[in-house]
Amino acid sequence: MPTLLIVAVLGACATPVILLRNETTGEIARCGGNTIGSMQGRSTEQASDEACVREYEAKGFRRTNEAEEKLRQRRSASSMPPPKVTVPVASRWLLSAEQLARANGCATPLATLTEKTAGQERFAIVCADATPWSPVVCDFDGCRIGR
Repeated sequence: MPTLLIVAVLGACATPVILLRNETTGEIARCGGNTIGSMQGRSTEQASDEACVREYEAKGFRRTNEAEEKLRQRRSASSMPPPKVTVPVASRWLLSAEQLARANGCATPLATLTEKTAGQERFAIVCADATPWSPVVCDFDGCRIGR
């Protein structure tokens, strides 16, 4: 039992791992993480780790951390682009556009804002039976079937 305890304590005595990344090449270098042996002290291992870091920094590497590297690897491994964030745009004439479609035979219209300028909005409208309907243009003069 005491032998197991000594092995566990010695296994836990290690210098911290230092990750370095070369921004130009994308290479990752690793310094540290050395187990401190019985013949060498912690200061000797730390000096060795610091020398390793200085050597890589002279070659254009900079310190980074493990979480950052894992995230960078996941992003580069993924072929999917980052999700596009869309912000909903408020429509002044959405209800009016749907009312125009109802008045012209579309029982349950679904209007989608497709273009918005300072004084005008354009809508694409689809009826409940999935038939596309003519575009609708709305402005301060009201809504009308667009071109």
